[in-house]
Amino acid sequence: MKKLFFSVMALAMGAFAFVSCNKDDDKIEEKNGGQPREKFLPYEQQQKIIEQSVEGLAQTIEFKDLAGSVSTILENVVKLANHEILWERGLENACQDSLFAVKFAAIKELLNSDEIDFNLAPLYMEANITFMPNIAVGIVDPDSTNEGAEFDPDEVALLPIIEVVNHNSDCFKANFIVEDHVLVVTLKGSNEKDVRMAWVDTKKGETKNINLPNTIELTMTLDGKNVLSLGGSLDTDFNVAVEGYYDRSAENDTTFKVSEIKAYGQNLSVNANVAIDKYAVNASATYAARTGLKVDARALLEGKEALAVNVNLDATLDQYVNWAEYTTILSWAMNPENVRSLDATAVLGGDQIKVVAALKENPFKYQEIIGPVALFMGGGAPEADAIKTMIDKANEIFAGEIYFKGYDKPQAKLRIVYEEPTEKTKAGSSIFSSLIDNISNSGLRIMVDTYDAEGNEVTISFNEYFGKINLKGALDIVKTNFEEAFSSVIG
Repeated sequence: MKKLFFSVMALAMGAFAFVSCNKDDDKIEEKNGGQPREKFLPYEQQQKIIEQSVEGLAQTIEFKDLAGSVSTILENVVKLANHEILWERGLENACQDSLFAVKFAAIKELLNSDEIDFNLAPLYMEANITFMPNIAVGIVDPDSTNEGAEFDPDEVALLPIIEVVNHNSDCFKANFIVEDHVLVVTLKGSNEKDVRMAWVDTKKGETKNINLPNTIELTMTLDGKNVLSLGGSLDTDFNVAVEGYYDRSAENDTTFKVSEIKAYGQNLSVNANVAIDKYAVNASATYAARTGLKVDARALLEGKEALAVNVNLDATLDQYVNWAEYTTILSWAMNPENVRSLDATAVLGGDQIKVVAALKENPFKYQEIIGPVALFMGGGAPEADAIKTMIDKANEIFAGEIYFKGYDKPQAKLRIVYEEPTEKTKAGSSIFSSLIDNISNSGLRIMVDTYDAEGNEVTISFNEYFGKINLKGALDIVKTNFEEAFSSVIG
């Protein structure tokens, strides 16, 4: 299944390219005797369409504008970093504005608080920030008072000039003006006062409360062009508790090791969007204990939809599940009362390719599946009749189909089969890896039902279908485009 996931992701990369179907395939094929039969697309052509889609995507992805913006930002950051910047003096000067002083005090309180609060409205203002050379610091001879005193430009300190231009702004907006460029950073955030996340350090016995935001927005533009923007909204009654500790056993190692994550609530509605340069992803998710989780996501290139993904998980969360521990997650997922069904659809390139996958019911609802799977997971081998019954039931509730534009029916269908294993890999050392390896060694396989060049229905292996799709050329194109665009940045 892991290979299926990566193969579907590979299909997603082909979303941006337009692939026209062969006109001959649009004709109604005929069987012997002149009887019409349904159109078909040979699997070799299916593979070519996927390859062409991926390469078409690769050719549309370029990084020149983004690299130019990043390069300009880095150049100016380096220029500023070569000087001492007198932030403390600049902020003192700005605090002569009483409203700025109040907002600056609120910023310091927010940063130093034991709780994280995203209610940023008290900080809202717009300010221009420029950097003025501080001549006095740059005098080569500090005792010199002559008008003709010499200065070392590289040693001149810079004094930030913070000019508030609007105290009634609807966001926190900072306009950094360096030479001929303007970098604008905006930030908005609001939240309710109830604590939705608790971050617990179990070794120290300390808890940090986080008031998750109802809305959050961050944008960065350079000279009016988008560099980065992200935002989202959240409406939920969920509460999340994260427990763990900082592992300082190694030198300078302050990694927080999570031991427990628990989340419980009845309703969730979240929207999120990220845009880098002209590439964007928009996503939304809703959850209700009665209807389960629904996720929709869209990938956009210059405003045009390239990929649409829809996932429906009919499930009810359990407040006792530890989401940091795979055994409790597995136990939850295997309970048909908790997880009832799953279906997912990915539509690529408008409607060029569509991938559908579903579990119509929880497989562990049926004893004819539970029994053989339990034996497989333990390294055993069920009777032949039990395996056949399990396979028949599994294929009854499992669906995996690939559609292509111009064809009403799927041209490739995934199916679970059993093949007597000829050799087995060594099981892993951990309990979980051992279970997974035992399933891999069991002889359960995924096959693909499709068509050959004559239109005959054929069954080929998962690897034969997806393994012959060459993605290296497309990856090389993307790599080359990136390296050429960022060559001056990464040196």
